[in-house]
Amino acid sequence: MKVYLAGKVTKPDGTYDDWRTHLVGSVIPAEVYIGPNPELDGNKPRSSRPGSSLNYAKHAEQGIKECDVLIAVLNSGDCYNTLVEIGYAAALKKTIAVWSPGVGTWPSSISEFRSVLHWASVYDRGIYTLEEFVRRCLKIESPIEWMLFGALCDFPLRVTPQFEIGRYRADFLVDDSNICVEIDGHEHHKTKEQRTRDARREREIERAGFQVVRFTGSEVFRDAHQCVEEIYEVYSEYTANGSGE
Repeated sequence: MKVYLAGKVTKPDGTYDDWRTHLVGSVIPAEVYIGPNPELDGNKPRSSRPGSSLNYAKHAEQGIKECDVLIAVLNSGDCYNTLVEIGYAAALKKTIAVWSPGVGTWPSSISEFRSVLHWASVYDRGIYTLEEFVRRCLKIESPIEWMLFGALCDFPLRVTPQFEIGRYRADFLVDDSNICVEIDGHEHHKTKEQRTRDARREREIERAGFQVVRFTGSEVFRDAHQCVEEIYEVYSEYTANGSGE
């Protein structure tokens, strides 16, 4: 999976901090990072470097074309270039994940950007730190998982994708709980042997102390938010019974 990072690097006070350099190589493996290239910026804003904006735009266009996922950081109220990048990625039908700092900062007036943000597969308003959000995005393995992850981010539920349980991996684990979420794909085309393996897998996960909430891919595709409401009901029962203490 190739990742493109979009977001403003000049702070409101005029200082410059390319937060991307803190992610690439630590959170995002360098071999999957497709751009933008921080070297085009040097150590100061592009606007102060003659010709660099044109070079950056060309590089950004190519990076978005080649990426599989665009992760956008809306960390400023005037990040209009980032919105253009989101729109261009949407036109190319790329997967788009958007993170913003959350309550108490400028995104409280995010409504003016809704015409762009509806293109995002996932929009996190600060449930996760930026690093946590990027790590989780890198674990998503299929379009239907992106769809459910996006709906999950609309609820006060933190989840870990591809959570390892023994020799298996659950599609999602609801953090601070024993609730695993599994999505079955192409259920009508499964063979008897595949169904047997799935049943054995679920028994082993449950023996490890986890409860499984299972959906078909069709259910998620039809109404991902309804699926998340069911997950949230299970989580509410879990916490009400004192299991979360």
